[in-house]
Amino acid sequence: MNANISSLFQLVNEKGWRRGLGNLLQGEYSAWFKSSRWWKHLIMWISIINVMMVIMIIASAKAAQEGNDGPPVLFMYGIFGGMFVAFGVMIIMQRVLVREKQSGTAAWVLSKPVTRTAFVLSRLVVNTIAILLTAVIVPGVILYISLGLFSDIGWLSPFGFAAALVMVALHTFYWIALV
Repeated sequence: MNANISSLFQLVNEKGWRRGLGNLLQGEYSAWFKSSRWWKHLIMWISIINVMMVIMIIASAKAAQEGNDGPPVLFMYGIFGGMFVAFGVMIIMQRVLVREKQSGTAAWVLSKPVTRTAFVLSRLVVNTIAILLTAVIVPGVILYISLGLFSDIGWLSPFGFAAALVMVALHTFYWIALV
């Protein structure tokens, strides 16, 4: 009977600050990507960022037909892709922390053989990956394709646009880590 029960449990050999990190990462990953949470965030960020950028592209095209300068589309992406995402990150991360505190999850997890560093690091790593994918990378790629196909700006340098996305990602990571 003891051999049968012990085969059901998985021994954890992590030591030091990594103790429990693997299990916590797996749990956080499941909460984001094995549920509809990431789809909801992706649809929300695409609708906020890319719909506003399509409106800017249309306004820029109309202004160009009239002989005027239109709104600076890439500057507006900096506002919508940078500032709106920063505000959204603050709300998302505060919701994560407050929900865990209210439900008692944080106290329960920290009463187990898990280090505080592993607890915080698991939240930081998975939330960073999820938010960067749903709020920066996918909307940025959609914007790049939209600019190339439908705007007067045309196809930008892929390396330049990737560098700009890295800057937006660093800005977003700053706000994730700050909260």
